[in-house]
Amino acid sequence: MRYVIPIFALSMAMGSLNSSSKPVEVQLNVAVKGSKVWATLTFTNASSQEIQLEKYKVHFGTVYADNFEITNGEKKIPYTKELSKRILRDRNFFKLCAGKKLTTQIDLTQLYDFSSGTHRYKVRYCAFPIRDQVIELTSNSVIFTYTK
Repeated sequence: MRYVIPIFALSMAMGSLNSSSKPVEVQLNVAVKGSKVWATLTFTNASSQEIQLEKYKVHFGTVYADNFEITNGEKKIPYTKELSKRILRDRNFFKLCAGKKLTTQIDLTQLYDFSSGTHRYKVRYCAFPIRDQVIELTSNSVIFTYTK
């Protein structure tokens, strides 16, 4: 579920809003290898200061969340893992220095229920992973064919 925050409320909460530049750029690549669909995310800190990214939302380590929009035509592919609420602590964040990159790799077949047969899918990453900032990060979209 996504929440929509009116632009004026977001502007008031953050000061000036520049929608054309985001502090973190996200690049998505997808590779189908055998029965697996691997997503590689590269987060680049495009700002001039350190940023803290929530591990859960950038798929750092073995922590995952429903942060991919995967569709087969108009049909959304369902996320299969249990969603949980948690209290965020300092240990839940990864520090990304200015100009640095973080790359993570995720097996999407472990998280999403792909349809049987051969289908063409479209995927993109979208989440709010930056600590103390209400900025949605979105990746490029990738189209791939997968057979289950």
